[in-house]
Amino acid sequence: LIDVTRDEGSYERTYALLNIGAQTTDLSIFRPGGLLSFTRPIPAAGDNVTNAIADSLGYEFHEAERAKIEHGRVYVDRAPALAASTETRPQEPVGFTPAPPEEEEPSAGRVFDLGGEAAPPRPPSPPPTAGLPAIHAPTSGSPERQVYDAMLPTLVEMVTEVRRSIEYYTNRFPDSRVDTVIAYGGTARLGNFPEFLANEIGVKVELGDPFRRLTVDEGNVPAEMRGENGCFMPIVVGLAIRD
Repeated sequence: LIDVTRDEGSYERTYALLNIGAQTTDLSIFRPGGLLSFTRPIPAAGDNVTNAIADSLGYEFHEAERAKIEHGRVYVDRAPALAASTETRPQEPVGFTPAPPEEEEPSAGRVFDLGGEAAPPRPPSPPPTAGLPAIHAPTSGSPERQVYDAMLPTLVEMVTEVRRSIEYYTNRFPDSRVDTVIAYGGTARLGNFPEFLANEIGVKVELGDPFRRLTVDEGNVPAEMRGENGCFMPIVVGLAIRD
């Protein structure tokens, strides 16, 4: 994610790589030159978000995972829990885009969480054509709003830990301000998540795209597939190009 863009000046900046897996979220900060100088695991991760949805809406785990994929989005301009989690709110970063209207349907896509190998097996998901059961909790609003309300406290916990980690790093290395956070992993693909994170930490956030500088056989890997799944694949792409 950094080395392949070194000729574009990436080695002159400080990056935080945020890998949101199933079991843990890993934050790694690289100083200019691509030197790893700080790393920290954060316990809040994708499965925590899924479990929050399951507990709140009365779903089984695999149903909550599907609800997260199909209806998961963050309403950046309507996050009261986020506002209450910090003493001050940073100004909207450059490039900030407000959340789309609630009536819009979120884009759906497959999610590949980059969790550890020791993760316990999960129940098989129902066929893609099978509809989700009715939400069991006595809530109101659209499915997107209900899923958002269910997962917001966990997302706030996650981004608060990211903010604290970056603040700790900045205090330890005052000459190395984090310029950009590159987020990847399954939960990073939640609608508006990069804007949500950027608004909380006051740092530019972008989705990781390991295919950005690679020549890819369009016949085998169409551009649409790369666009939908790129931020799930930095590790496997990195392994593939090591030689």
